[in-house]
Amino acid sequence: MSRLTSHHVVRALCTLDLPFRLEKDAGAPERARECLRQRRATQPLAERSVGCVFRNPGPGAQSAGALIDRSGLKGKAQVSLTAPRQ
Repeated sequence: MSRLTSHHVVRALCTLDLPFRLEKDAGAPERARECLRQRRATQPLAERSVGCVFRNPGPGAQSAGALIDRSGLKGKAQVSLTAPRQ
C-alpha cells in the first residue's frame, strides 16, 4: 500500500452530461437594448476602460462617486467623468 506525500499530485476528472431546456423570452431583446442605451448614456465607451473598480462602502456611508468627488479626483488620475458610481 502506497502513501501519498506532499509531492504527489492527485487529479480528478469529472464529466457531467445534464440535459436542460431553454425557453424563449420575448422581452429579452428589449431589455438588452435598454441596458446598452443606459451604458452608452453613462459610460465613456469610446475610451479605454477597465470598467468600474470602485465599490460603494455600504449602507449608511457615502457612495464611491461622492468620495471621489469630495477628494477632488473626478476627471483626474484616470477617474472617468461619466462612470463613477453614484
